[in-house]
Amino acid sequence: MIFESLSVFQNVMFVLACLGLLLLASFLICHYTGLYIAKKNGNTDDFDHMQEEDEEPAKFVVNAFTLKGTVFLFFSTCVVAFLCSLLMNEWIALALGFLVGVGVVLLVAYFDKDLFPLPGKVAIVSEEIPENLSGTGKVIVLEDGRELDAKTQGKHLKKGKKVVIVEETGKTLLVKKYKRHTK
Repeated sequence: MIFESLSVFQNVMFVLACLGLLLLASFLICHYTGLYIAKKNGNTDDFDHMQEEDEEPAKFVVNAFTLKGTVFLFFSTCVVAFLCSLLMNEWIALALGFLVGVGVVLLVAYFDKDLFPLPGKVAIVSEEIPENLSGTGKVIVLEDGRELDAKTQGKHLKKGKKVVIVEETGKTLLVKKYKRHTK
């Protein structure tokens, strides 16, 4: 027993919450430093994880429970269950912890889609982009798999070409051809 004044359930929840904190911190460090890049499932319409008019709400919920969502669920469920078990029945605390955990996962999934700016990130052209801002094509951002509209000021860009995002204006990106600098 870690704390003799606590029940076995409370001790277990405390240890799991500490483990969840370590997992969450490790995951976030790996994810946001580029050591881990999540693979997105589904077709290109679902890459941005935003509910579109013809998209079923169930797809958003399924996409929310990726590795990141599962880590958030584990951590938040354990913390809330531990804290609530100090005040109420352990089973009610566990159920409340799970409900709060699901809510946290859905909130994180909803707000996480646009937390980091796109300029400077690399993308692949998925639909040809006409030259000199004369039309719109599409690119897939390599870091998170979102497919977004894009324009270019230069020559047209063919499907499959690597590009760098220069500017983000509304829902359309300004991109330029990716050039690898070698020493």
